Amino acid sequence: MLTFNPRQQQAVTFTRNTVVNASAGTGKTATLVGTFLSQLGQGIPPGQILAITFTEKAAAEMRDRLKREVLARVSGMSADGGPGLDWRRVLTGLANAPISTIHAFCAGLLKENPLEAGVDPHFVIWDEDESGAVRREVILTTIQAHICAGHPGVQAL
Repeated sequence: MLTFNPRQQQAVTFTRNTVVNASAGTGKTATLVGTFLSQLGQGIPPGQILAITFTEKAAAEMRDRLKREVLARVSGMSADGGPGLDWRRVLTGLANAPISTIHAFCAGLLKENPLEAGVDPHFVIWDEDESGAVRREVILTTIQAHICAGHPGVQAL
């Protein structure tokens, strides 16, 4: 069962879109899970609640905590939720709930609307190693081009 301080409780019972912004270890994930559960308790299907985090680890933790909380409601350990709410159906819907990083969310939007966004429909998202390799290549190419062009800034180096 989740418990919240007054500020977290305020975030959990919001009436419109909300943002949780706080330092590490302050309960952001718990607050977001509580917020998600509050919306589920009002009968909003999991697929219609968007939860965005900055790291894959945080998204996985949020999904795991949500699953545990909903399982507790399915097994009757928690009476939270609206009357007649089918927590088994909610549990099934959690698998497709849009809980992701900002990067994954944006990539999904671009993949669904590549022409409207002006991107190649077959684009791929680079991982850290790929983006680092491309970044190094661009830096080296740029430096070499400035050296060949006799750029005055390169001369000062």
